[in-house]
Amino acid sequence: MEFQIDKDIWSINGPEVVFASAPMHTRMTVIRLQDGRLWIHLPIKLTQKVSGFLAELGGSVAALIAPNKYHYMFIEPWRTAFPETKVFAEEHLPRKQPCLANVQILNDSSPS
Repeated sequence: MEFQIDKDIWSINGPEVVFASAPMHTRMTVIRLQDGRLWIHLPIKLTQKVSGFLAELGGSVAALIAPNKYHYMFIEPWRTAFPETKVFAEEHLPRKQPCLANVQILNDSSPS
């Protein structure tokens, strides 16, 4: 289920996942940038429904954000679906998760 938070900001609930033997909810945030492309924070499972929603918003994904060691689970399918997308990750993730090789490291500076 998606809901609009503000003019160009949406939250989309994803499926539950099991982490450390406990069920956890998933949720991502989508922000439409000034140029119309989409910025995805904490990507959830990429389903046809999610893809359709993104297509309604314009469909072009500029960035995927994996901000910490727990929120990278669905990054690889997104990278496959949107190969031109920049992926940003917490600095230790690329060493721990081979699927996150060749990503940009999140730091205190805002990328262009």
